[in-house]
Amino acid sequence: MGPYRLAIVISHPVHYQVPLFRKLAANPEFDLTVYFCSRDGVEHTFDEDFAGHYKWDLPLLEGYRHFFLKNWSLKPRLGRFFGLCNFGILRELSPEKHDAVLIHGYNYATTLLALCTARLRGMHTLFRGETVLRPQTRWIIRLPKTIVLKIVFWASGAFLTIGSMSTEFYKRYGISSDRLFYTPYCVDNERLIKQCDEYRPVADDLKASLGLDPRLPVILYVGKLTEKKRPYDLMTAFRQVSDRASLVFVGDGPLRSTLESAVRSSKNVRILGFTSQREIPKYYAMADVFALPSSEMEVSPLVVNEAMCAGLPVIISDAVPSAKDFVRNGVNGFRYPMGNIQRLEQFLGLLVDDSKLRADFGRVSREMVSAWNYQACVDGIHAALEFLRTRS
Repeated sequence: MGPYRLAIVISHPVHYQVPLFRKLAANPEFDLTVYFCSRDGVEHTFDEDFAGHYKWDLPLLEGYRHFFLKNWSLKPRLGRFFGLCNFGILRELSPEKHDAVLIHGYNYATTLLALCTARLRGMHTLFRGETVLRPQTRWIIRLPKTIVLKIVFWASGAFLTIGSMSTEFYKRYGISSDRLFYTPYCVDNERLIKQCDEYRPVADDLKASLGLDPRLPVILYVGKLTEKKRPYDLMTAFRQVSDRASLVFVGDGPLRSTLESAVRSSKNVRILGFTSQREIPKYYAMADVFALPSSEMEVSPLVVNEAMCAGLPVIISDAVPSAKDFVRNGVNGFRYPMGNIQRLEQFLGLLVDDSKLRADFGRVSREMVSAWNYQACVDGIHAALEFLRTRS
C-alpha cells in the first residue's frame, strides 16, 4: 500500500505550521499537498492587533507542495467567517487526488466547505483546531457555534488534539477516545534552542544595547499588545521589582501608546514593537524570566513554547487554557489567578531575587518542551490515518 495522499486545508501560511508541513512532505509515508486560502503572511498584510502591516521573514513556502486558492469573498479578511470563500477547493478535493484531508479550524466558510465536501465524497477526514471549553456566552453566540460544531463532528472521522484542554473539549461533546490523536501545538524546537544558545553568551551585551543594566535580570513579554493579553497587569506588577529588574515588551498593538505613556519615566522598561522571527531568539536569550498574563481568550500561546526552548522559567495566568500543560507550579514556573496583581508581584519577586531558582526552573522548562515537537504531530496524524483506514 502506497503513501497516504494527504491534503491539508489551512487559512494562510503560518510560520508555526510550516515546519510540520515540511516534515510530513519529507516522510515517505505521506504524499502531501497543502491548500492555502489566503496569502497573508507571505505578503505585507494589515493586522488590527499588530496595529500595522506585517510579513514573516522566515521562508514559508519551501520544502512541500502547495497551492493558493482564489478567494471569492466580497470582503476578504482573516478573522471573519466569510472572509475566506475559496470555492476552488470543491475541484481539488476528490478521491482521485487525495485519500484524506486535514482541516485546520472551523472559523471560515472554506474550511467547513472542505470538510463537508471530503466527507460526502468518501474521503478520510481529520480535524485539528484550537478547541477548548469556554464559559457560557449569550445564546446569540452559542447558537451558530453549536450548529457549526455539529457539522464538524458529523464530517470528521478523527480529531487531532493539541493539548489536555483540547482533549477535554472533544470528550465533553461525546467524541470517543479512540477517535482522538495527540498532535501538540509546537514550535521549531531545534532552531530556537540552537539560536538561543548562540546568543546566550552575549546576553549582557544585548541588554546593554537596549540601554539596560546588564547586572539586572530581564522579565520578558512577547505578544500582541491587546486587551486579551493583559500586558498592563505585568506593567503594574513590575513596579514592585523595578529597582532590581528590567522589563522588555516585544510586540505591537493598540495598547502600545498607553504602555509607553505609563513607562515614560522608567529607565528599566523597553517596548520594542513588532520583531521579526529571525530577530526574536536574541530577546529570549537575553531574558531571565518569561511572563504572560493573558486572559482565557488565548488557547495555546506558542510564545510559551519558545520561552521554554530558551530555558526560561514561566509565569502565566491560569486563565490561559493550556497553562496547566505548560507550567507545573513550583517546578518550572508559576500559575496565578488572572488579574491577581499581588500574586503576580509575588512570583516576579521570587524569580527576580533567586538566580538558582531561575536556572533550575529553566532547565525543567527545556526538558518539558522537548516532548512537544513536530515528530509527535507526524506520529499522531499517521496513527489517525491508520485508524481511519482500518475502519473503511
